[in-house]
Amino acid sequence: MFNRKKPNSKAMPDHSNSPVINIISDGTKITGTIVTKDFRIAGELQGSLHVDGKCIVSATAVVNGDITAMDADIAGKVNGELIIKNKLILRHSSDIYGDIHTKSLLVEEGAKFEGACNMSSSPGESNAKLAKNGTPVKEPYQLNKVAND
Repeated sequence: MFNRKKPNSKAMPDHSNSPVINIISDGTKITGTIVTKDFRIAGELQGSLHVDGKCIVSATAVVNGDITAMDADIAGKVNGELIIKNKLILRHSSDIYGDIHTKSLLVEEGAKFEGACNMSSSPGESNAKLAKNGTPVKEPYQLNKVAND
């Protein structure tokens, strides 16, 4: 009596294993912070982007804000800091204005990049030296450090 299935009931499909990619299409403008798993943007974002998976910035995309992701493939314009935990690919059409922190970097011929690049096994974690008052100390890069006696 209680174990009979209703003839018109449909089981909900299980989407737990299917890939989920959030997409912002060309011509769409978003303002704010986006937090997601995998992401592809062809439109415009005014704000930061936090991706727990792969971030794809298409050639038509403009991101005015910081991007934090596990992996990133960038062909569009980014005005902000990039913190990519694994691999960052800058395509020939990419235009980057901001610092890059990544573990692995691939740059195609023609890519434009203006900023500092820090490659380490733990990108985004601060290894900066601090002064006595707690402010970061930036030391200039030197090819040959000579000790003064």
